[in-house]
Amino acid sequence: MKEMPHPRSHVQYRYGDATPFPLQENFIDTLLGVTDVCVALFKADANATDRRSKAGTAGEDADAKVAELEKLAEDVKSVLGPYLPEPKTKPSGGLQAAAAKINQTTTAAMKQAKKLILKEREALANGTSKRFPDSAWRTLETFLTQCQLPDTEWAIRWRGGPRVERAKIEVSARTNFELEAKFDGDIPESSPWHMPRKVGDLIAGLRLRMPVKGGLFGAGGGYQTKQQRIDRFAITEAYTGPDRDVLVLRAPGKQGVEVGVILRRGTEKEPMMSILGPSGEVVGEPFGVSSDDAMALRELWDRIEPELKALMSYRSSLLSATIRGTAVTELNQPAALAEQILGSIAPLVREIRLRSRVPGELVLKRDLSDGRREELYVPRDELHKKFSALPDHYRDLFEAMGLGNDATEEFASQHMAYLQNAGYDLAATA
Repeated sequence: MKEMPHPRSHVQYRYGDATPFPLQENFIDTLLGVTDVCVALFKADANATDRRSKAGTAGEDADAKVAELEKLAEDVKSVLGPYLPEPKTKPSGGLQAAAAKINQTTTAAMKQAKKLILKEREALANGTSKRFPDSAWRTLETFLTQCQLPDTEWAIRWRGGPRVERAKIEVSARTNFELEAKFDGDIPESSPWHMPRKVGDLIAGLRLRMPVKGGLFGAGGGYQTKQQRIDRFAITEAYTGPDRDVLVLRAPGKQGVEVGVILRRGTEKEPMMSILGPSGEVVGEPFGVSSDDAMALRELWDRIEPELKALMSYRSSLLSATIRGTAVTELNQPAALAEQILGSIAPLVREIRLRSRVPGELVLKRDLSDGRREELYVPRDELHKKFSALPDHYRDLFEAMGLGNDATEEFASQHMAYLQNAGYDLAATA
């Protein structure tokens, strides 16, 4: 079981030469994961190519065998022709009867043999349809549940209210090359989010004008608003994503009113509330809130959002993965996905390579407290061993991004124009 995640404070990572690294994460782990998943994808691609080649060869062999059978059938018919009775007539003698029997038996045997050959060819062709092995899917699942690619957009929905048996999360991710993945996961009991959270546990004394039963309230009917302290209100659902932030609050008691709060909708940042029915349906029309209540809601959301995002580490099952709308498991060429993944991290890998000061290593540093730094590194040889057994055209892709065993000076010279435009001191590269 994963440890309880904590909201991340700002962590400064640096290249090996101490210049700032653009991501706030241990990219060395990401690089190791990318290498594993791309090797698995390239192996799947090589196996699929091999199966298609064998199926193609088998198909050609089958066609040749069928042609031979058809030729043999014609030869037999040619030999027997003078002795066969006229069509739709009975044999007139023993010789014609024997010829007719031989022709009938031969024709039936040829048809059966042709049927078996075509069935074998079809079986081989169907065998190529399993292009994405389970081992590659498991490797992809491990990577996507533990790491993230640069410029990935995340959305997370947590539910812990009365309409679910236990608290769960639903997570979706979308990369800049349109790889989309969906996950789910359970919240362990060690987390305060394994059940509905009381507002007062996050921020005490918060007051809002909330709907209560009684009187008339807008189009919903049977409600009125009342300024009240909401410490005992429960957070039963929360969502954050690129397009919106949503919060569901439930008043205490079995008959407590449940309210959905949209804090952000695209560029619209004025909160809106909706009364929710027993099944979570919206009752009546949404309504706005006062500026003071909007400020209070945003203060509450500022406490919730970092903890909500930290729950993403509990994603455990990869439910689906698509790239540009096509299921990953249906890709004819799994290598196409691997190339996209490598391309998304290649610029950062090259930067790490060229800014690392220890020969043969890829180095990052992480600032700690008290003026100390921690060094994170992986030997390039360790990565090279992972992909060294691949065919050349796959291996070249890893080496082009800086994971080869060539000297850094040689690697730098191959990228001279890029490095000069980026302002590198080539004499300082090791």
